[in-house]
Amino acid sequence: TNVNAGEVLWLNYVRLVPKQKTIKTFGDFLNLKQMKIYPNRENALLLSSSDDGSVKFSKIDIKSESPVEKNIELSADLFEKTTISKNGVEAPIVLADQINIEDILNDNNHMIIKQTINNTVNWILIDISKPEESQNLTKEFNINFDQVKSISSDGSKLLVRTGNDLRQLNTNDKTVSAIIASSITDFNIYNNEVVGFTKKQDDSEKYSVGILKIGEKPIVVKTELTSPKIAVSEYYNEN
Repeated sequence: TNVNAGEVLWLNYVRLVPKQKTIKTFGDFLNLKQMKIYPNRENALLLSSSDDGSVKFSKIDIKSESPVEKNIELSADLFEKTTISKNGVEAPIVLADQINIEDILNDNNHMIIKQTINNTVNWILIDISKPEESQNLTKEFNINFDQVKSISSDGSKLLVRTGNDLRQLNTNDKTVSAIIASSITDFNIYNNEVVGFTKKQDDSEKYSVGILKIGEKPIVVKTELTSPKIAVSEYYNEN
């Protein structure tokens, strides 16, 4: 097709999505609360509630025509136990209702989960193949985290926000870095090294947004914003 100067043409792309979509049920899972697909797109992680109110994690192979559910046995000590009063009797709260799977990491073997109890949050790093090596990060470091994101494939290095301060955690040697950036209200991570952040401006109701690479100084790219949201991606393989 020839396009002359000043012309606008309509291009019909080849249809990539079939008109008739087929939905197939491959399994029924009782008391299912959440499901998250692994980065390798080969497995799914299921979060369910057991009959006694405890939490249940399991893994299924989504490539299989008849997937088998494999339980992930976690220590109950990883989670904070809470009760609710019913007619004067203390009864346990359904633990799965307090838990959210935040992320499954790129090694397909670690996940970050968050347990929210009223205004208290427990952040937990789960080792799927070695559950006994899982860590309750909130208890381990004795710090209240507002955000936790991994900057490594296995969760050995994390970027965390405590209040408005950004710090780095090493979960192997149990160390916390000095403040990397301050006045941070939100952040996202791309490719384990590029961080996009929202920053509260001093003596103002306005915000700034910027980026930083791990180990380098933050760069503010735009200021005087009212309610910014930030995401970090790439353009032609360039961050």
